[in-house]
Amino acid sequence: MKKLQRPSTMVRNKQVISIYEELKNSEKYSDFFHLLPRSFIYDKIKEQTGLCHKTIADILNHREKIE
Repeated sequence: MKKLQRPSTMVRNKQVISIYEELKNSEKYSDFFHLLPRSFIYDKIKEQTGLCHKTIADILNHREKIE
């Protein structure tokens, strides 16, 4: 049974996932995105959200984007 999330948590998760997808699909990084270190990707997300690396990793590794 899936635990219900607060609306603010869902917004935060969607924001992190959308930033990740933007980086992944950007012209600048798309050709070698799979070669970028995680810390670089997490730093880019942290710049925009202010979240710590642990939180970002948890969102990207354990949450699915809900439309």
